[in-house]
Formats: sequence, C-alpha cells, structure tokens
Amino acid sequence: MHTEDLAGIRPPAEMNTGDPSYAARLTLILGAFEGPSSHLRAEDVVARTRLPRSTTHRILEQLAQLHWLTRTGRLYRLGCRALALGGSGGRDELRAAAAPHLHDLNMATKLIAHLAVLEGTDVVYLDKVGGRCAPAIRTRVGGRAPAHQTPEGRAVLATLPIEEVDALYSGRNDRGVDLGVLHEELFTIRRRNGTSLMFGHHEHRESAISVAVRDDDGEPVSMACVSLRGHVDPARLNSLAPALTLAVRRIRDALGPV
Repeated sequence: MHTEDLAGIRPPAEMNTGDPSYAARLTLILGAFEGPSSHLRAEDVVARTRLPRSTTHRILEQLAQLHWLTRTGRLYRLGCRALALGGSGGRDELRAAAAPHLHDLNMATKLIAHLAVLEGTDVVYLDKVGGRCAPAIRTRVGGRAPAHQTPEGRAVLATLPIEEVDALYSGRNDRGVDLGVLHEELFTIRRRNGTSLMFGHHEHRESAISVAVRDDDGEPVSMACVSLRGHVDPARLNSLAPALTLAVRRIRDALGPV
C-alpha cells in the first residue's frame, strides 16, 4: 500500500515518504507562484526552483490533478485548493479592500452588498453590508452554499476554463450537479461580460446580480466576487451592472498587484 502525502500527492516509489526533501520540492514548486494570477510554464518553474526537469513535470501534473494547481495549455497557476489555504490574512486583506465599496454599493442601490469567494465547489460569504435590511436576506457572513446554485458562485465559475470546472465537479454527482446545464449557465454569464443574475419569483422575491473580481487578463482575483441582493424588480438588475463592475474594478486596484 502506498502512503500519500500532502492531501493525496504520492511520492515516487524510490523515495521514502518521510524524506524531507520531497516536502521541500513541493514547497519550492508551489512557492514559485507569486500569487493567484501568476502563470508559469513548466520551464519557468524549473528555472525558479532549479529542480530536475523530469521531477518538476511529474510533481506539477500531480498538483494539477489534485487541484493544488490549475493547468491551461502549457501554463500553470495556483488552483482552488491552494487558494483556499491562503490564510485569514489574505482574506482580511480582501475584506479590507472591499469594505468601502460594499458600503458605497449599499448606499447607492439600497440593496444588500456581499463579498464572497469560491472555495472548492462552495461559495463562502466573507462580508454582508445592508444595515437593518440585511436580516431580510438569508445569507450570513461565514455561511456557505453550493456554488452552482448561487449567482456569486456561478460568477466565479464562469471565469474558469471549462476543463477546470469539470475537474472541480468530477466525482461530485451526489450533489445533483448537471454539468451540461451548468456549462450553459456559465456560457450565458460569459456572454453578459461576467454578469451573473438570479431572478426572483412570486414565492421567493429575492433577486441578485454578481460580478467576479478579475485582473486585466480576465483571470479571477482571489476567487472573489461581489453581489447585490434584495427584493427588487428583476427588470432593474441589468441597470445595476455598471455600478457593480466599477466596484469590483476598484477592489482589484485596492488589492494591488497579485
């Protein structure tokens, strides 16, 4: 029986599981990525870590298969599992950067402003601004929900390559995820320039609009998004998109280089 290390990463058969050099190699490779938007080729990782090329390629592929990294073509970047372990300090920085803009959105629209992040296949709410009106909306700070069922989660999922979305949901059919339907919804969000909508109805009047925080290349920043929720006429949602897009751009700028 093989012993697995670091959440499923299996060392080569010839290497002792307890060999600290293997953990050091993993650390070197993950440390080569300077932030969530850092994209590196395998050759770049070899140059930064000075590890053997074959070892680097093997570990990169293992990390990608286990979602510690994401590979698009020849480029690798930090994956959802690595970003989820970014620590409270990173999330504190994100919350601090977003806070004034959430307040501005709430004041301008009278709707409940949220900051959320994608964590695996869940969305986690980091902040909620709405004063006395906030309790009328069922979300809560620290709460989580299946990403595919929320406008916030779908906004971030729409920024990811199709292959990465498939990888996230592989083996998770027990959650009732229809990947065909989900991809159709994500395609629609991309056609709307990243705007994710949830329309209320007679029994559930809450509507919502969400936009992911992205860099200049359209890549997700900290797997984060901002949304507005409230008991609002669905016909009004599209008119909120410019204010929401401006807010996420200002949050990205406040975070600085990533």
